[in-house]
Amino acid sequence: MHGVKRSRIPPVPDSEEVARKKREKELKRIEEYRTLLKDVQDRAATHDCSDEALEATTRLLSLNPEFQTGWGIRRQILLDGPLKDADAPTRQQVLEGDLQLTNSSLKLNPKNYSVWEHRKWVLETMPDADWGMEIKMVEMYLEKDGRNFHSWDYRRYLISSILDLASTPTPTPRTKPLPAPTTESELAFTTRKISANFSNFSAWHYRTKLLAKLWEEKEWGPEAKERVDRVEQEFELVKQAVWSDPNDQSAWLYHRWLVGDGTVPIVRREIAGIEELLEEEPDSRWCLDSLVYYKGLLVRLLEPEGEATRQERDELNVACAEMLDKLKEVDPMRRARYEDLRLALWLAPSDPSTSSDLGGLIDDLAKRHDCPRFGPHVTLLSGIPTSSPLPPILARLEQAVQSWRTASHAAPLKLRFTRLGSKAEQGVFFQYLFAHIRADAPLLSLRSAVREALLPEEAAVKADDYMPHLSLAYGVDTPDRQAASLMRSLVDEGEVRVLEQTVGQGEERCEIRGHDGMAVSEVQIWRCEGRPEEWALVASVPL
Repeated sequence: MHGVKRSRIPPVPDSEEVARKKREKELKRIEEYRTLLKDVQDRAATHDCSDEALEATTRLLSLNPEFQTGWGIRRQILLDGPLKDADAPTRQQVLEGDLQLTNSSLKLNPKNYSVWEHRKWVLETMPDADWGMEIKMVEMYLEKDGRNFHSWDYRRYLISSILDLASTPTPTPRTKPLPAPTTESELAFTTRKISANFSNFSAWHYRTKLLAKLWEEKEWGPEAKERVDRVEQEFELVKQAVWSDPNDQSAWLYHRWLVGDGTVPIVRREIAGIEELLEEEPDSRWCLDSLVYYKGLLVRLLEPEGEATRQERDELNVACAEMLDKLKEVDPMRRARYEDLRLALWLAPSDPSTSSDLGGLIDDLAKRHDCPRFGPHVTLLSGIPTSSPLPPILARLEQAVQSWRTASHAAPLKLRFTRLGSKAEQGVFFQYLFAHIRADAPLLSLRSAVREALLPEEAAVKADDYMPHLSLAYGVDTPDRQAASLMRSLVDEGEVRVLEQTVGQGEERCEIRGHDGMAVSEVQIWRCEGRPEEWALVASVPL
């Protein structure tokens, strides 16, 4: 069980005689079980609902309580046998026997799905279940193991059932009074369990459900003073938890739920608090991970303010990159994950109208064909490792752009669409559907400058096979989705319009939603971590 220390003293090996006797006993139990199993299955096949059939399932499930099919057979025997046409007292007596059977099974293994589910069925089938006793029983199990999610799930089931029964009239009065749980009383229960052990994910999770229910019951909107005050109390509780054990994930995940979409003041405050904790625990994985998360959230919250917060957002993104590098050191078990992170340079449309139209097409394709979503862009360079700090990368990029300007190039850089393309046949996920970009001298010059600055070793030994393109969809061909068919549809539907064809070269000029290209005024640095929807802008350099 959770929190129960296991002995590190190796067991003393059995003598040959003791081992032989244990083996004989085990073989005897196996043979008994096989015989019982065949008997139960044979009886089930003939729909035998006799007392003997029920007793056979009792013995079988006592040997193997995890045999889910056995519990199903037992329920069918009960319904078609002892419980059929039985009066209420008889039904009550029979089913109380099954409660005892599940009690015995749970003592052997309190994490058995099948037993907990059978117990629910028994309660729902009983004429007069003792719900108060069930609450006491599950509290006993939570005392033994406060993090057993089976027990927590059963408790939630009990509370929900009791509340439903309390609001439903019964034809006969209950002999056993119903408990009267409330959302507040359940919150108090989770508080006790969390206070006893902050590392109780199930209790924190239950708390999220209870608070959401409380807001609904009280009709407290996000701005209601009572709700704001209660949330502040929750922040104080979770602060105690993370300061007590910064390396336990349970409270950190609850903290993220509590912050939610966030507001700038709250996110700033929480970042400051975590940074204070990080000073005390500089190698805490969850402190670093949470700071990356919240600083990324703050960047998104500040984006609507535009240029007014550009410098702060760039600084936040740089800090996130540096902390991810630190995470590779303090979290070596996940080092491969962090090493897989790469930076890419993007050229994104600077005109809002162009960005909206191209982004709208990408979103439409993603929605209609179950593809990832991403922003409209032309990749200038990819595969930049994050093993080195971001500031030097940013400095080298700025120098490369400056040298490009010196060569008589100027912003905005105009990129022209030529024709649609796909590498679906080669199985290239990120080049599933795209529009080719004309490889003009200014673009190739910029590519060469940044490649030599950021990937000098590769540039020195490997020829450049750059194929500039605007990605429209990521994916692979499936029986229901073919890239060739998508390209035809885009033309047929007028999303892409061929303007002219260069004779002998097979190259087209085309418009995508009325745009024959896109103007670019900056080079963006993107961290391509996780799913495309999760990629994040790190910094940018004006052209």
